[in-house]
Amino acid sequence: MIRDEIKELISFIDKSNRLFDIDEEAISNNSIWEIYSFLMICHLDNKIVTTSSLASACSLPRATAIRKINKLIQKKIIIQKIKTTSGKSFSLHPSKNLINTFNEYLKKIKYHVANSMGYEKDQQGYYFGTSVFSSNVISSPAIMNINCPAKLQIKLLLNDNMTFKVIEKNKQFIESMIGLKLDIKILNNMLLRKEIIKNSKLKKSKYDIICFDMPWTGELHQNKYLTPLNDIINSTNFNLKDFHPAGVKASTFNHKLLGLPIEEVASIMVYRSDIFKKLNLKIPKNISEFFLNLKIISESKIIKYPFSWPGISGFPIGCHIMEMMGNLGRPLMKIRKISDGIYDTAHLNIDDNNIDIDNREFSESVFLISKMLKYSHPNVLNMSWDEVAESYSNGEVAVANIWSGRSSLFESDIYSPAHHNTIVSAKPGGIEGFKASSIGGYSLGIPSNLSSNRIKTAFSVIKYLTSPAMIKFYINNGVSSSTLFSVSKYPEVKNRCPSLGYIDDLQKKGYIKDWLRLPVPKYHQIAEHIGKTIHSEFSNKKNNFSRVYCQKLATKIQSEIFKKIDNHESQFDTKNYF
Repeated sequence: MIRDEIKELISFIDKSNRLFDIDEEAISNNSIWEIYSFLMICHLDNKIVTTSSLASACSLPRATAIRKINKLIQKKIIIQKIKTTSGKSFSLHPSKNLINTFNEYLKKIKYHVANSMGYEKDQQGYYFGTSVFSSNVISSPAIMNINCPAKLQIKLLLNDNMTFKVIEKNKQFIESMIGLKLDIKILNNMLLRKEIIKNSKLKKSKYDIICFDMPWTGELHQNKYLTPLNDIINSTNFNLKDFHPAGVKASTFNHKLLGLPIEEVASIMVYRSDIFKKLNLKIPKNISEFFLNLKIISESKIIKYPFSWPGISGFPIGCHIMEMMGNLGRPLMKIRKISDGIYDTAHLNIDDNNIDIDNREFSESVFLISKMLKYSHPNVLNMSWDEVAESYSNGEVAVANIWSGRSSLFESDIYSPAHHNTIVSAKPGGIEGFKASSIGGYSLGIPSNLSSNRIKTAFSVIKYLTSPAMIKFYINNGVSSSTLFSVSKYPEVKNRCPSLGYIDDLQKKGYIKDWLRLPVPKYHQIAEHIGKTIHSEFSNKKNNFSRVYCQKLATKIQSEIFKKIDNHESQFDTKNYF
């Protein structure tokens, strides 16, 4: 089980136990669990626990709680470590035996719940906390009953990605289902962001619903462009369990959920399984194995080129470098590390001074990517995400780094050499524990300046557009993206888009990371500047990309980054977004 699932289980048991706090005896019996659960949660979050904080976490009187904690320390169930040089202050930690016993208990609870819901008792595929809808039949979109005037018009501001084109194309059908008129405006990313900013300056919003690119979440929160949905969700008892956790996290900033994910994609590696089988190769677990595979493929002459990736100047190659930096263990910003591959993104400090580029991981990323050029498609420095996916689909390369939403190019084309010959994986890690892929996509939110009497209706429409029936509807109309566990594992969907099942598995294993593309307000400008600078360096054939030279580049970019990026709306080119 991964960290998110373990925390979900602990929360479930916490809430269940509190229901039985009917008298002092019950409270006393429950206190040991409260001590263990608090200690384990803090262990998972890498937070310091003191005797005082642990005593406060349980329902016992303070003196009684401290006596109980001291007994557990004496039995070495809880380990006491010196916290200060004076030796007078201590932190508390679960013993190895407690961790193992606790996790075994959680597994038994998980399988008991799964069995009660009709799953096989030993089924490893069950992910605790997902909607029970995941085991049900997903019907076609049904009529939604909204208690509002029949002629009411809902205005939507959307992106020009495939999901929203499907919505626009089927506008009349959706209108007949929800009983409302839809006024849809579709813009590319650059114009969409400008329109969101422009709309925020109005006294009353022109739009009821706005879609936003997930890396914009920090900017949207900082400038209060959207209404947090937390209170609306709590008041309507809406359950988020079916949504992929990474999509919800990417739409959240400092605990404020700004939208419901409608299109979610991951930056993935795709491998030609037939070629790997012929060459007796295994999917690489790390960067070293990855380079070895590329070398063997290149020498075999079995295919034109080994690898393609988004190397076009600006945002795409900038993102590629920062993702590589993440796979080497370093996020874009200085944020609190919880454990290997896990960082605290719930409390982001968006101060510019926290941007962290002048480091070994960034310079090593540039160095490694410069070495990849030898095994890459000759046109790689001119390739956008679309062109990378096309090079893989048409059989030019054996390996590609694509956004999962473009998998339809080969999954829907029976003439593609990659059709039914593809293995999907997260990007290989440079160090242990950092095999990971970044998340991308779009969410639907409500403008902060929308009239209060329209908010309830707007949220009802958002719920409908992100429902399992509608996500399945988009996929049946050519979209290769799912934000919901229930849809990803649905047999009809898995047959149409096998990659969705792989992405679902990567989600459950914790390989889809929200910290690889931190939603800081200047993310796009930073990626654009990095991408233009490095692309210019790569294009200069005379450069020798030694590790020393790459470190000098890292220092140069760090010093330039905020001198060249002003505080105005950026004018970056967005035609190459995912």
